[in-house]
Amino acid sequence: AFTVTVTPPEKPASDISLAFAVEAEGLRVSWPADFDGFVLETCRDLASAIWRAVDQVPVRDGGEWFVVIPTLESMGYFRLRK
Repeated sequence: AFTVTVTPPEKPASDISLAFAVEAEGLRVSWPADFDGFVLETCRDLASAIWRAVDQVPVRDGGEWFVVIPTLESMGYFRLRK
């Protein structure tokens, strides 16, 4: 006798889409809850390619993870990294 365990492959990061909404506290950045364990990073200038993790801890709300970024900076880029 033997046991077979089937584990679905992880979703590739390229399938993740970030959603953005402006709230009173700042910019809400969210992504699907299926993508657990990812780190939201930000970069001020893509030419420099200096990415850093955001300071906010993601919160799970139903089917998504989100953080609210204070709107102190005039421009920025975001990505998820595992």
